[in-house]
Amino acid sequence: MAFDYKKGGLESVADGVHVYIGPGGSSNNGIILTDEGTVSIDSFITNYDGLMQSIEQVTNRAVGTAINTHDDADHYTMNHVFRRQGATIFASDVCRERIKTKMGMGVWIDNLKSRNPAVAHELDKPEEMIPHVGIEDAVTLMLAGEQIDLIHVGHGHCPGDLIVNLPERGGGVLFAGDRPGWNA
Repeated sequence: MAFDYKKGGLESVADGVHVYIGPGGSSNNGIILTDEGTVSIDSFITNYDGLMQSIEQVTNRAVGTAINTHDDADHYTMNHVFRRQGATIFASDVCRERIKTKMGMGVWIDNLKSRNPAVAHELDKPEEMIPHVGIEDAVTLMLAGEQIDLIHVGHGHCPGDLIVNLPERGGGVLFAGDRPGWNA
C-alpha cells in the first residue's frame, strides 16, 4: 500500500529509524529506537495524537532523548510531554534561547494552545518547552554504544539550525529539519 501524503503517517527509513509525517506534510518527526530508549527528533503539538500513536506503534519505551532541530512550532512543541516522561532535551544554544524567549511571551503560549485545543490544558508550564541542553557547535551522543551526532550548522532555515546524523544506521541517516527558505 502506498503512503498517503494527505493523511500522513509512519514510514520506516532504516532499521529502527522511523519518520512520522504529519497530514499534508505539516511536520516530519524522527523516531529512533535504541537499546537505551527512544529518541524523538522534533515534535508538533498539532499532531500530538498521530505522533504518540506512531511512537507506540514501534516501541513501548518512553522517549528518553528529544532533539529540536530549530525553533519553529512544528519542531519543539511537545517538549513538555517528553520532559514529563523523563527525557533530556537537546537543541542548539541559539534554538534553546529562542524557545526560552518565546515561552516568556503569552502570545506564543496562546498560539500553541490554539493549535491543539484538546491538549491545551497540558501547556500550563511554558518553561517545560525549553530544552535542557544547548549545543554551541557539535556534540556526539553515545546511546547504547551508537553514535548520534548533533551539529549546529548556523542559519539555514532558522538561526539555530541543528542537524542529526546517524552514521551507523542504514548506511547513514541525516535529519535536517527544514530546508532553507521553507516557511510553514
